[in-house]
This record gives sequence, structure tokens and C-alpha cells, in this order.
Amino acid sequence: MTEPANIYTYKTLAELRGLRNEILSDAHALATWVKALGHKGESEDILLILPCLKHNDGRVRANSIEALELLYHRVREQKILPIFANFLTDQEPRVVSACIKALSSQISQKELKQLVDKVYNPLEPRRCLAVLYLIRHLKLNDCLDMVDMMLTNQSPQIQKEAQKVLNYFSELKDNLLAEANAQEQEKQKQFELQTGKPSQETLNWLIASKKLEDYCRTWEPDFDQIENLKWLLSQYHNLETPTLLNLFEVIKRLPHHELETMRTILKPLLEHPDLCYPCVEFLHALGGDDAYLMAIKRKNFPNLSDAREKELFLSVSLLWYQSSPVDFLGFVQNAVTGDRHGTILLSGIYPRINRAQFSETLWEIGFSQWKSIDEMPLFSLLSQGLIHYSSEEKRQILIQISQKMPESKRSFIKNLIKQTPLPEFETTPDPEPKTSPTSKVSIPAKPIPKSRKWTLPALTATALGVIYVIWAAIPQASLPTTAQNRLPEFKKILSSDAFEYRKGEGIVESLPGPNMLRVRLKEHTQTLILPEEMNLVITPGQKVRFYGEWQDDTEQILVRKVFVVQS
Repeated sequence: MTEPANIYTYKTLAELRGLRNEILSDAHALATWVKALGHKGESEDILLILPCLKHNDGRVRANSIEALELLYHRVREQKILPIFANFLTDQEPRVVSACIKALSSQISQKELKQLVDKVYNPLEPRRCLAVLYLIRHLKLNDCLDMVDMMLTNQSPQIQKEAQKVLNYFSELKDNLLAEANAQEQEKQKQFELQTGKPSQETLNWLIASKKLEDYCRTWEPDFDQIENLKWLLSQYHNLETPTLLNLFEVIKRLPHHELETMRTILKPLLEHPDLCYPCVEFLHALGGDDAYLMAIKRKNFPNLSDAREKELFLSVSLLWYQSSPVDFLGFVQNAVTGDRHGTILLSGIYPRINRAQFSETLWEIGFSQWKSIDEMPLFSLLSQGLIHYSSEEKRQILIQISQKMPESKRSFIKNLIKQTPLPEFETTPDPEPKTSPTSKVSIPAKPIPKSRKWTLPALTATALGVIYVIWAAIPQASLPTTAQNRLPEFKKILSSDAFEYRKGEGIVESLPGPNMLRVRLKEHTQTLILPEEMNLVITPGQKVRFYGEWQDDTEQILVRKVFVVQS
């Protein structure tokens, strides 16, 4: 004999049908089997269920009604419905309640309540339980008065089940209210979204439901949405980059833009690497650059490989330089020197400022206070700026600085200046160099016309010579020990390509023409072009020291000074 508990383990309908004859004599097994057939059966299985409706056991008849209900909902056989009506007068309350439940979708609420009233009898516990079952499963609010009466029923079981039904309806009521509120809120959200005026609660809902990005594509906010936009941007840590980009486009679609308001709104996005540049570009267009300076100081740099971003980066940085060059150069030295951003800053800023601005910077960062080399921490940064000035401009920069100094402090520069003929400085002529008495070769000097003025090469060489001569002439013994250690460093800076100035020594190989010397240096041979006014006797084989300027196109050196150091 198959146990009732094992009937549902049969996997195929054919196996289930084959059990019928085996279990006919067991009412419990038959009740289980007919319910299983209702779950798995087809239209033809109605003929297998109908005989069970005549069984003496009320449980078998009740399960047969439930099985037919299951079949009806699955196969929609209309001939099943009259069967339910025929058993409404059955003596078994479970059979009647099963029939009423099966007919509930076919009759009105009024008819349904009338049928339940006919089943109810407070003196019969089984009928009371059947009514409680119907009220709960069919959610019959109109029949709750019966439930209240059953709370005082003589049967403790009826009282307990009645209380469960009331608790169920209480929870159901709360759920229905919550659902109604949710639906009302949903309508309100949709209205807010359609009008373009979402509240913070609605915006939070958009974030939680991952719908904000899509909504931002079409959102056209009014200016009264500013506070909500501020709040939304304050949540940017919880938003993905595509959503933030779309949100930024929403802000740009505002009907009008006030700089202070926009600066407040967009401030959080300056922290975001992907939003920094778009926000700054927008603020820059409105005339606001201080926010970008803040972004630069925080090292939140844009993508400087993009020409448009680089241009904005430099133009705004220039404002910082012009407003506070000391702070700017200090930031470059301490924060980004050696970094590509620092290189871009320096190479981009210096060509954009004029000579007056640059000399003012030199003065501000220390020429007015320098007492030794140790007090020039930004000198290497400034030397890069001199690359972008002509020789005459470099000369004028030094003159401007010297003229600013009070007489009490000019001694500092005077001590740095080796006595050399410069129109702007009080100097004495250089001593004549010693020459060899033998094997002299004379380079005759041409007379200088009275109307002759300083030539551009001469002025250029003179200006370039000032910088090196200043530092080369510093007596090392008069400097602090640390300054002496750093002196070669600054001499190297002053004699570097940045100043286009050269100092060299070499052996004279030949005299290829008037005012020309062919000199062998360490690695190659160069032609020196001497000033026409220079009257000097030099012979091949002598070692000479010269100061001059490279002429890259002719590989010649324009010499301003030359000395014979060894015959």
C-alpha cells in the first residue's frame, strides 16, 4: 500500500493515475491522491475525480472539490462550475466552504456573504472554523462581525482562530494603507518629475532606484531648484561618473547663471577628477577663477594632454601668478617641481608675462632682501623664466631691480659685479692682459666712426655677461660655508643655455681672417669673432680665455672679452 505522504513523490501523471485502484480502500490515501491529481491532472482526469465526490468520507469529498477547482483554473472547463453549486448543501462544512471558495470569482460580494451566513452556526465548531477559513482567505471585510462574535465562543479553539483572523485583517489593513500611501507617493513623484521640480525625497528615490542618470538627460529645472541641486551634488560620492556628467549638463541648462550661486553649487565637483575641468571651464566662462585655483592647489589637475584643458589650466594659473607670484612659485617649487604639471606651469606661464611683471617677481621673492646665495630658494625657477626674454630684456630686468634698491643695499649687487664696462653701472676698465713678446701676430683695429652706436650683438653680449659676471665674481671666502658649497651650482645656472652665454678656454690654431681666431676647445674647434674695436696681439699656440655668445647658425662665437692666459 502506498503511503499518503509518498503520493506527491510520483513524478509523472501516468504514475499518479496508476495508483487509483491501489488506494481506493484507504480514505486518507484517496484524499491525498485526488488533491495531487488536481495539481497535475488534465481535462480527462475530471472523470477520475467525479466518483470521489460520492465517497462517504467528508475529507475525500472536500479534497475532490479543491482538486476540481485547481483543474478549472488550469484547463478552464466550464462544465466544472455546476458541480460546485450542487454541493453547497453538503453536510460536511469543509465541502461547503470549498465550494463557496471555488465560486467566489463567479458571484457578487453580496451573494458571497449570504452563502457564508448560511454556513455559520455558533453551536457547531466545525462550521465556525469553515467560516473563519472563508473570511480569511476571501478577505471578507463585511463578515468581520461574525469574527467578533466568535471571540466569545465557548470553544477555546474557536476563540484562538478568531483572534488570528482579526490579527490578519489588522496587518492587512496596515499593508493596504502602506500600499495606498506608496501609490500616492508614486503619483506625487511622477508629477514632480514631469514638472521638473523633484523634491529631495524624489531625488533620493531616483538615486536608490538607479534612475537619476536617465532623468538627468531630459530634466529642465527652474532656478528655484537650486537648493535641491546643491543637496544632490553633496551626494556625489554615491553617484557614478556618467550620472554626475549628466547632472552637470542639467546645471548648465538652468535658465540663468549667477557666478556666486554656481560656485557654491559646483564646489563639490571640483574634488572629482572627471568633473574638475568641465566645472572650471563653466566657472571660467562666468568670470570665476578662484575655484580653479583651489583645484590647482589641491593638485586636482586636469588632463593636460588635451590642448583645450591645458590652455585653461595655464590661463587661470597666470591669474594666480599675477595676483601672488611668491605664493605661486612657492607652490610650484614645493608641490610640483619635477612633475610634468610643474614643467607645464613654468614653460606656459613665463612667456605670458612681460618684463615688468617678471622683474617685479624677482624683486618680490628676494632681491630686496637677499644677503647671500642661501637666501635665493626660488632662483632656479626664475632662471627658467629668463629663457623667454631677449638679451636686452634680461639686461633691463637687472637694471630695474638695481634701481629699486636703496643705496644701503646696492652694495650687495656692487660686490657681485666684477668691474666691467656697462653703461648703467659705475665701473672701471679691465686690466690689459699679458702677451708674449715673441712671435706676435697683430690684429689691426679699424677706426670707429664718430656716429657709431652700440651694435645689437654688443648689447646682447653685454647684457648676457652681466648675469654670469655677477656670480662669477663673488669672493667665496666672503660667503657663508653653505653658500660656498652652493656657489658652483649657481654659477652653473648662470652659465647655462638658459642665458645663452658661454665662457671658454682653448689653444689658438690659426688666424683665418681679420678679427677672427680659430681656437681648439676640449672637444671641437670654434671660430671666435672679435669686436672691431678690439686691438689685441695674439699668436698661434697661445691659450686664451674668452667670454661670448654662441651663434648657432654659423657655429661661431661672438666674443666680448678675450685674454691670453698662457703663451
